[in-house]
Amino acid sequence: MPFEFKRYDSRGSASIELASQTAATLQDAIRQEGFASVVLTGGSSPSDVYTAWAEHHRTNVEWNKVHFFWGDERNVAHDHEHSNVTLAQSMLETLMVPSANIHPWKTNLAPAKALQDMRQVLRKLDILGDKSFTISLFGVGEDGHIASLFPADEPWRDFEAAYPAVARFISDSPKPPSERYTFTLPLINKSREIHLLPFGKTKAEVIKQLAKQDPSISATWLQGREKTIVWTDDE
Repeated sequence: MPFEFKRYDSRGSASIELASQTAATLQDAIRQEGFASVVLTGGSSPSDVYTAWAEHHRTNVEWNKVHFFWGDERNVAHDHEHSNVTLAQSMLETLMVPSANIHPWKTNLAPAKALQDMRQVLRKLDILGDKSFTISLFGVGEDGHIASLFPADEPWRDFEAAYPAVARFISDSPKPPSERYTFTLPLINKSREIHLLPFGKTKAEVIKQLAKQDPSISATWLQGREKTIVWTDDE
């Protein structure tokens, strides 16, 4: 299924609309299933989305019923400047999300135990069973990678063959730091909606690759169950 593309004059305006659409989806999932779940992304791409959720959607979503994950994480402490948790911390506090609903990668544990812990959390919410993530957000690297699935390694082939290995520890990431945790494509593609955020002029070539469905980049292999939207801007 081809991606749906949405283009706006700025990252801010795109993020405001994205926040509005996803807030409605989250509340709909809560009405249907009793809870919702979000996969957050790192980098600078989602910062305006987080701000829009916190400033414009504090009351129209039951945030105490939303569970938060991260698609990938660097193997650093949660208070480290390079941790993906750090970027989302203010938003989560503003929305008063219960700590029990926040599920960061346990980077304080040995990799095998951290992966086991994540699988247990996913299993408890039945995301490894009949349920799925409601919303998954992903920034897109200039090389077309999402999460810590880098095109040079063609990770989708290995990971799909290894299903149900839904989470992986990577020790040789081509982008520093080399040690990272990541969800795999089979798990990500169970998401109800996937939203890609290739903002900025440096992502122009990646957007062209996505439009052509270039199989050489890992972002092309994303496919949400209901929607897969690429949000772009003119900045």
